Amino acid sequence: MRRAATCAVRTRWGERARSAAVQTAVPSRGSVRDSCHTRTTLAPPRGNSGADSSGPPLATPRTCSTFGSSGWGSRQRGAALGTAQCGVAPRRASVRTMAGRAAAPAVGGDRGYAEAIEALNTLQTPARELAEQKRGGDRDLNKSFTHIKGFATRVGINDDQLNALSAVHVAGTKGKGSTCAMIEAILRAKGHKTGLYTSPHLLEARERIRINGVPISRAEFAAQFWACWDLLERTPNTDPTSPEMPTYFRFLTLLAFRVFIAEDVGVAVVEVGLGGRFDATNILPRPVVCGVTALGFDHTAILGNTLGEIAFQKGGIFKPGVPAVSSPQKDDGMAGLVGCAREAGLPLLVAPAFGAYGLEPTMLGIKGDHQKENASLALQLVRVWEAATGSTDHGDAIDNADEATAAAPHPVGDLVTLDGFTPHPKTTVALSTVRWPGRSQQMEWNGMQLYLDGAHTAESCAACAGWFGSVSPADSVASGSEDTLRVLMFNCTGGRDPADLLAPIVELSRNARIDVALFNPGATALAIQNPDQINRTVQPDELLAGSLKNVQCWDELQKGRANPVPAQAFPYLEQCVEHIQKLQKERSGVTVHVLVTGSVHFVGAFLNFIKADVI
Repeated sequence: MRRAATCAVRTRWGERARSAAVQTAVPSRGSVRDSCHTRTTLAPPRGNSGADSSGPPLATPRTCSTFGSSGWGSRQRGAALGTAQCGVAPRRASVRTMAGRAAAPAVGGDRGYAEAIEALNTLQTPARELAEQKRGGDRDLNKSFTHIKGFATRVGINDDQLNALSAVHVAGTKGKGSTCAMIEAILRAKGHKTGLYTSPHLLEARERIRINGVPISRAEFAAQFWACWDLLERTPNTDPTSPEMPTYFRFLTLLAFRVFIAEDVGVAVVEVGLGGRFDATNILPRPVVCGVTALGFDHTAILGNTLGEIAFQKGGIFKPGVPAVSSPQKDDGMAGLVGCAREAGLPLLVAPAFGAYGLEPTMLGIKGDHQKENASLALQLVRVWEAATGSTDHGDAIDNADEATAAAPHPVGDLVTLDGFTPHPKTTVALSTVRWPGRSQQMEWNGMQLYLDGAHTAESCAACAGWFGSVSPADSVASGSEDTLRVLMFNCTGGRDPADLLAPIVELSRNARIDVALFNPGATALAIQNPDQINRTVQPDELLAGSLKNVQCWDELQKGRANPVPAQAFPYLEQCVEHIQKLQKERSGVTVHVLVTGSVHFVGAFLNFIKADVI
């Protein structure tokens, strides 16, 4: 039986309460196929899991016509996913008043963490508007970048304060977060008070802002959030082209800088959000050193379709007089970065291979062969930072290195490969103990071995496949052994081509390392939605359609194989887990290894679903 209702949503921080019809869905009762070796199919939910009179309202499912060559047929899709459950907020009335100003928090109303997140979510750019911005290209990016400087002034941030953060600024396509985590861990181990700003978050927005490796508390987040919000409300906006409030990421960037300034950190390690040249973090006028991790193809609608174009955006963080260090790159990417360095009047320094440090790759706390490159860049960025700041009085001398190699002048536009060195013991301990949840992470849950990696580019998915292949034993159900059942759980976001991301995982399955593939948009049938994971930048209808497309791509990539790996799409995470548990029960005694990948958001949704404590 299907039912529909309306759920009132009240906001306690705005000038007035609002209500919105939140339409969600619970499909008709159905069952999952008995074997994983069935044809590709979308499995409807088992009853109204998690939906009761106190939960979100319900909507009527739609009929889906034949989906490609995957044998979907015309059937009830189960719904469309409920917007509140799948992490996409319903389109609600604007938080702005009729005069165009953002609504002020109600006097005497609650202004805690939950209310801060609710207000923050109103700053997300809706999907349709985001698509328009992507079509605008550099012109719109440049125009909107100028606004962030005005916002910074309005919340009391000036260039002198930003320069005093002694920042390490890191751009790149893959490995930015891991590299920043390593840099922060090393500098903290040497006695520096650190600030770390990264994105996106897994479970809670406050994860993005860390002091000495620890996310700021909910109370601190709320206090700083409302301080920023109030300042933006009360100070005049003198730029007629600027919106009254910054977008989601820009607001969080300003919030992070305010926290770092208030905490008087000795160093701020700052990860670029998207690109670099027009990223909100690039208001840093003079960081101590800039770094670029490996380049690849991501956000091509905004950053460009060639590595040279992408390098132009990433290298936009280079500034005159600030050393620039890069991981090794493909020729066209490196040429683009050299051009950016030349524009800034700099040589481009290149981190050496990890073997130059005399360390064993297995000692790294963040696992995966690809992390060696990130570790080398982190070591060099720390080395240059210490040389530039003269930071030899924090318990250790500068790492045993010829610092002159990094500090000595080189001709503008030169490409200089830096020397390796023997890291100090405190540095090696930091590298061996650093953790970065959701990236090359292993954990156990309900008798399953989980392997989680937020890989979301073709290159990072290839690295993820290599990592999973190295840590999960070779025998599997598909190879004739009953020892291990390997399951892929996958979803990708942001308009990425799933074929590019799935190709290396399909190749992995050729070696009998994947037995079944499950696709899900990160939705849960539970009525409880984590507000930190609400995403308005995608349309609700796109989510389930994306899972269906993922299945189709998986099947297409396996064409011609004698024994293709079966795939299924489920609307809800609960169904994926139920299906895995059913397969496990059918094969008594089998060990289950689950690879969860495709996006950081998907890994976060899964961790939220299993209630993992990773903060």
